[in-house]
Amino acid sequence: MADDGVARSLFLAGLMIVSVLIGVLFFDIQQEGENLAPVIEGDIPPNILVGSIDSISLRIYDEEMAGLTLVVSLDGIGITDEPDSDGNLVIDISQLGIGSHSLKVVATDSLGQESKWTATFMIQYPDEGYTVIVVSANEIVVERGNSTALSGVLVHQSMDTCELEWSDGNIDEFSLNLPFDDEGRFDLGFSNIQENLTISIRGTCGTWVDSSELEVLNITVIEPGPVMGCTDPEANNYDEDAEEDDGSCEYDEPEPTTGCTDPTANNYDEDAEEDDGSCEYDEEPGPGVTTGSDEWWSQVLHCDDSSTPLVDDYNTTGHDGWMCTLSFETNETHIEIVTNGLPNHDFHSGPGCCASEQDRTWLIPLEPANNTACDPIVSSDGCTMAPERGAIAFAVNGVAIYGPEDGPGGDAVAGQEGAYEEDRQHVWLGLCHGHSGPGGEFHYHADGNCMHWHP
Repeated sequence: MADDGVARSLFLAGLMIVSVLIGVLFFDIQQEGENLAPVIEGDIPPNILVGSIDSISLRIYDEEMAGLTLVVSLDGIGITDEPDSDGNLVIDISQLGIGSHSLKVVATDSLGQESKWTATFMIQYPDEGYTVIVVSANEIVVERGNSTALSGVLVHQSMDTCELEWSDGNIDEFSLNLPFDDEGRFDLGFSNIQENLTISIRGTCGTWVDSSELEVLNITVIEPGPVMGCTDPEANNYDEDAEEDDGSCEYDEPEPTTGCTDPTANNYDEDAEEDDGSCEYDEEPGPGVTTGSDEWWSQVLHCDDSSTPLVDDYNTTGHDGWMCTLSFETNETHIEIVTNGLPNHDFHSGPGCCASEQDRTWLIPLEPANNTACDPIVSSDGCTMAPERGAIAFAVNGVAIYGPEDGPGGDAVAGQEGAYEEDRQHVWLGLCHGHSGPGGEFHYHADGNCMHWHP
């Protein structure tokens, strides 16, 4: 009996092994010949510009393409198009309108296995930007009966699609065309205005989608003011219709008082406005006075004796009582002049107020020599050039003479005479084109001749 039990156990074990091997073999056969569900692939962009593409494509494949059943719908409407032999399905979208669209595909194979695929995409117009109107003014004030004009510009990236209209009422009910040029500029004029006006200007542009801009302008009418003009009957340009004087009256210039206007002359006339050539002077130094001698320099230079007047800075209050001082020494080759830098005439300190005494020394050769090695037309090499700013010379009263440049680098003299407007630093020149600068140094920029005639 024991032998029978062992044999039966071995038989059962063998039967199990054979069953397992048969199962594995059957599974491998099934794996190798398995029919899977259909596969649907597609890459459809979520946003499509209208007119940019006419169709979209899908690929559908299965082990048995002949047994494949397709149900395709676009926006719920069935499509009968069939894929080609490679499973490529092309769907026409050229007739679709603007907006959202949905594509649905259901593929069923011969075993009844089903695959579903859906996609949603948007067909839209390209971005055309905005319509913009810029006007010269939105609020205009005009006297009753007068005229006015306004101007502006219409802006859009496709100007050839634009229309411009205007109205003095409800622009939705009534409007007139407003012409504009290739750059969008337009003008609109009104004459003999008697009442307040509200003007609407609307621009509409766009190829696919219209965009518009509305500008509203108000014209306010005020009563006219008095007639302006010259109200003086004695004036040359008297206007009998003028109701209010505007300061424009013109008169014949009175004859100037003539006489000697040179303060250094013996017969100087302080009331004279125009020199008549009558000035009288002491006789010139005789031939005994040698040019360049100390006596000659004493006659040429000012402020070196007790007759120097006390002068006033017109930019201060009261009389300042300034006095210029000057002394000099000569040697065989040079003259050294020491001065306090103040002028011998009344002056303006100007914005740099206020002028003050300086300790200035000028050293110049008694016999200047021409530097033949210097030709500034060709090059500045070998030349001693005048500085762009600061003193370039001095006057016979010891006052420094600057070049025309002002602090910011402009032309102080040209600015004073109105040739241009200096907007970087306020600069103006007083008497004799002079004023004070940094450190209180009074200096001339031009002229300087009032050192000979101004009291």
